Amino acid sequence: MHRGRAGDVAYSLGTSGGVLTTALDPVHDPTGLVNGVADAAGGYLPLACTLNCTKVTDLMSRLLGVDVVGLTRLALDASPRADRPVLAAYLDGERTPDLPDATGLLADLTGDTTREDLALAAFEGVLLGMRRGHLAIQAAGAPADGTALVLGGGARSEAYRQILADLLEKPVVVRDAPEATARGACLQAAAVLHAADITAVRDAWRPTDVLVTEPRRSRNDVWQRFPTGANSTTRHPPPRRHRSRACPPHSDSKDWPCASTSTPPTATPSGHSWRPACSAGSPPTH
Repeated sequence: MHRGRAGDVAYSLGTSGGVLTTALDPVHDPTGLVNGVADAAGGYLPLACTLNCTKVTDLMSRLLGVDVVGLTRLALDASPRADRPVLAAYLDGERTPDLPDATGLLADLTGDTTREDLALAAFEGVLLGMRRGHLAIQAAGAPADGTALVLGGGARSEAYRQILADLLEKPVVVRDAPEATARGACLQAAAVLHAADITAVRDAWRPTDVLVTEPRRSRNDVWQRFPTGANSTTRHPPPRRHRSRACPPHSDSKDWPCASTSTPPTATPSGHSWRPACSAGSPPTH
């Protein structure tokens, strides 16, 4: 159970990812990106869940023939040039945003792309998607601007910690709670066992800070390119192989382009092209 001061925000890095914050009042998000969750201490935990987190960096480790430590070193050694590759990390669909048939896309590859660039793109792609969830929480009315915590297995990676600090432009903190979810369950059990007020138990069990990672550089360059690519390439994915569906007629092909038509691709701010593909049965969502 994550519970800190109202406004604190936690990035949970596991096979899937989660961004959550503490709030005194519930939030309501008509877009469906943010889940309204109540906590056991009488407050609320607005959160956004992503399907693709450390599984993305695990995949890149296999593709590059390194372990996770080696991938971290490659990513931290990468040149942070403005035209580096950017990854929309929707490997097996995505749930925030709701794109169950989406697939991943690595863009802006050139003849100068390096192994280091690919490693960096994997870490950045994961965290850029989670950052979008963080902004959705704020847009729904929760401040989510307090202490930034990072937890889960991915928190052990220096690359995840450093890139997250850079994206947020603030320090990120690791606390002495390696199994935070289990700790929350134990906290609730202890409150019941001792007939104690759960907020008092929570405060008494508050873990100490064990590691703080300071931001080193801005990553606004890659953030500016990420939404364009992630939105235009995964909103209407091509049908999976087990399906046989033709693209429906389009009343406005400019708004709902099909990869099989002659509609020009969409240019990104970097000057490269992203051609959306459509999946029959659903109009575009704006």
